[in-house]
Amino acid sequence: MTHFVQFSTAIYRAVLVLYPFDLRCQYGEEMAAVFTEDLADACENGRMGDVIGVWWSAASEVLRIALPGRIANQALVAPAVSLALHLAAIGSVLALASFAESIPHGVLHGLITLRMKG
Repeated sequence: MTHFVQFSTAIYRAVLVLYPFDLRCQYGEEMAAVFTEDLADACENGRMGDVIGVWWSAASEVLRIALPGRIANQALVAPAVSLALHLAAIGSVLALASFAESIPHGVLHGLITLRMKG
């Protein structure tokens, strides 16, 4: 398993806290296992669109299932929305980082790396 998949799985497991307690307890492990498997398959295929699709699906479930389940508890609304926005930003950065690794060495190399002048 790649570091990207391991890191993504850790983020996804952290996001499971946003889901209602009963749902998380009953299906949390299975949800994390399916996410990891789907992401690993997408990375193995090497298509960035598939990787983004897995993350998009996970993020949309948070917005459709987890957050509405937590909205009833007003004490959790702001932290939940903040976490969702941060995870979306992190997912975007990870997707871009994965894309940058797949660019051939000579293409746009000067734009991706910083050069130190001694």
